[in-house]
Amino acid sequence: MGLASGQELHTLRGHTQRIWGVDFSPDGSRLATASADSSVRVWDVASGLELLSLTGHTGTVNTAVFTPDGLRVVSAGRDATIKVWDATTGRILLTLSGDVPGYTGLALSPDGTRVAAVADDAIRLYVLPIEDLISLARTRVTRTLTPEECLDFLHIAACPAPRLTN
Repeated sequence: MGLASGQELHTLRGHTQRIWGVDFSPDGSRLATASADSSVRVWDVASGLELLSLTGHTGTVNTAVFTPDGLRVVSAGRDATIKVWDATTGRILLTLSGDVPGYTGLALSPDGTRVAAVADDAIRLYVLPIEDLISLARTRVTRTLTPEECLDFLHIAACPAPRLTN
């Protein structure tokens, strides 16, 4: 059955608007879909059942991909954010914001530590591991982040202390 026979296995329904992106998990057991309805959905390939509905974007989600280990889903959209989700619980782990009109595509490095995002006529490169992001923020941020900024962008309750420079 399936590809060899050309037989349709499932019709996945749940999004309420156009679907713009789709990606298989590395082991092929799940599918992530990105939609104009501002959501990302994760599906079980064998049963065709929806496993997760990931909501948090405020506009069309153009793309969603699994990390190489299959533990996270990374999505990007017209709301100028990239979100990293736990692929099991659906919890948002990280939100990256850009000064762009929106993202139309993304790709992950083979080790899953970097994301390349298409925005306008440029590719923006971002670091993904939260520890690396905090280290980068410490070297570039010249003020203490507010608790709201830490929750919104780093998804941590306690802000990291800025590095002191001599």
